[in-house]
Amino acid sequence: MITVRRATNADVPALVRLINTTYHVEDFFLHGDRTSEADVRERMARPGGTFLVVGDGANLAGAVFVEISGDRGFFAMLSVDPGRQKQGLGRVLVTAVEDHCRAGGCRFLDLDIVNLREELPAFYDKFGFTPTGTAPFHTPARLKRPAHLVMLTKALLVTLLVVSAACRNGSPPAPVPAPVAEAPPTAGATWDPWNEAKLRGIEFRAVGNEPGWYLEIDNERWMRLLYAYGERMATVPPPKPRVAGDITTFESSGDGHAIKADVTPGPCTDGMSDQSYPLNVVVTVDGSQLRGCGRWLTVAP
Repeated sequence: MITVRRATNADVPALVRLINTTYHVEDFFLHGDRTSEADVRERMARPGGTFLVVGDGANLAGAVFVEISGDRGFFAMLSVDPGRQKQGLGRVLVTAVEDHCRAGGCRFLDLDIVNLREELPAFYDKFGFTPTGTAPFHTPARLKRPAHLVMLTKALLVTLLVVSAACRNGSPPAPVPAPVAEAPPTAGATWDPWNEAKLRGIEFRAVGNEPGWYLEIDNERWMRLLYAYGERMATVPPPKPRVAGDITTFESSGDGHAIKADVTPGPCTDGMSDQSYPLNVVVTVDGSQLRGCGRWLTVAP
C-alpha cells in the first residue's frame, strides 16, 4: 500500500528533480524548468502551504503542492515519476489533497490547468472537478506559443468534530475530514456520512475523538485509518476478520503501518456528538491505541 506524508526540508532537492522531470511534458510550449529550490522552499514556508509526497530520500515517486486559505484549498505541481506513472499514484495524491483540505476545514478545492494540456480535463473530471473560467498564464514570458489557464473547482463536504480537550484549552475545535463524497447534498438535505460510506461499498466504519479519527474497511480493497485530526493516514490490505467469543478482530499491516481493530458489542456513545452506536471499537495503530464507536454497514461476519 502507498503512504502519503508531508515533505520536509530534506526532501527539497528530490522534490525539485521530481517536479522538473515530470513537467518535461510541457517543453513543447514552455521555456525552462517548472520549479527551483527557491520556489519550493518559498511554497513550503507559506502559512497554509505544504507538499505531500510518496517515497523517501532521493527516491520520491510522487508529489503535489497544496495550500489552504480560509475555506478554500488549492493544489498544483501534481507530479509522478515517469517510471511510476499509470500505477494509480496520481489518484492517491489527489485523494490525499482532498483529505488534507477537508481536515483544514475547506469547503472547496481549486486548481488551474493549461489549456494546451488536453489530457488533463478528463483526468480531473473523474474526481468531480468542473471548469469555472479562464485566466491569463501567470508567466507569459516563458511561453513558446499562446496559452491560458483553465480554472477548475470541486465542492468538498466537511464534518467538524468538536474536540473537548481543545475547547478546554481555549483553542478552536479541530476539523476532521468527512469520507470522500461525489457531490454535495442538495439544498435542505441532511448529509449522513455513514450512509454515504455504505453507498461507496464500505463494510465497516468507526469513529473516535481525542485525537479525532475514523476507520473504514472495504473488504475488497483496503482498511484505512485517518487519524491525528486528519493529519495522518494509514492504508493496509483488507483484513480477514477473526471472531473469538464476542470480540471480532481486524488486523493487517503494510507500507510501514500495522492496524488492529478490536470490535465488541456496545452500546457505545460518542461523547462529542452524543450519538449512540451498537459497537465499541479499540484501534491500535503502530503501537498507539484509539478508542471509539462503530457499526456494520453490511451484514456482520
